[in-house]
Amino acid sequence: MATFNASGTASGNGGWIPFSAAGAQRAEIDWGADTTGPNTGGYFKFLTANSGGTMTTRMTVTSAGNVGIGTSVPAGMLHVAGATSVFGAGEASATPGAATIRGANATGSNIFGSNLTIQASNGTGTGGSGAIIFQTAPVGGSGATANTLATSMTITPAGNVGIGTASPNTKLTVNGGQILSTVFNAGSSTSIDWNNGNVQYTSASCGAITLANTLEGGAYTLIVTGATSGTCTFSQTVPDSTMATYRFSPVNAATTASTTSTYTMIRAGNILYISWITGF
Repeated sequence: MATFNASGTASGNGGWIPFSAAGAQRAEIDWGADTTGPNTGGYFKFLTANSGGTMTTRMTVTSAGNVGIGTSVPAGMLHVAGATSVFGAGEASATPGAATIRGANATGSNIFGSNLTIQASNGTGTGGSGAIIFQTAPVGGSGATANTLATSMTITPAGNVGIGTASPNTKLTVNGGQILSTVFNAGSSTSIDWNNGNVQYTSASCGAITLANTLEGGAYTLIVTGATSGTCTFSQTVPDSTMATYRFSPVNAATTASTTSTYTMIRAGNILYISWITGF
């Protein structure tokens, strides 16, 4: 096996190694310098022959250490151009392994972790970008037949998210199934933080109740199970205290003793609209 430069002579600023089989060249490794001179970077290129025998660059390692697969000008440490699939260990085996994509971990004190950006391809003009599609395979019948992948969630070029639908026409469209919120047990507390869940219950009796994180556009339900009759009044300081108006329907009054009462709330602007029922 010999090395040659582009002129077919001994290598100087670059060279290549050909690999042949069945009387024809099938692959090649090229290397060279970015420019002439002793203080310049170098590169590697890996080529294979297509079915017509034409040598084509498949992978490039630049002087910056960037690796390009399908491109000779990689823009990052790994740049893959073309239809791409990434599989975990054990592909097509009885023990398929998990695959994880994440940003780099941080070390040190109080260091932010890195972002992870997933991008669809750019469009042009009125074309928009592509969608981001998430697929899973539901359980099939018993046997060795591969389950069929189906789209579970789609993010459209408009930013609409569809679960169970590939064509959501709102910011969030859910087709089929249910949307559940955790029902949080607040114990006997009269301080209700909605970050614990949009549906909560307390064994306290009605009186002054402090709310936290009642956000504009949010819908909430508070279930009061205390046995003593009382009138629930509400206030909030976190994250803001501008929610100063509380409108009740029916008119706010004392609950029925030894029963459960429910308060359903919707915040719009600085007003909290409360519909309540007692006597359960």
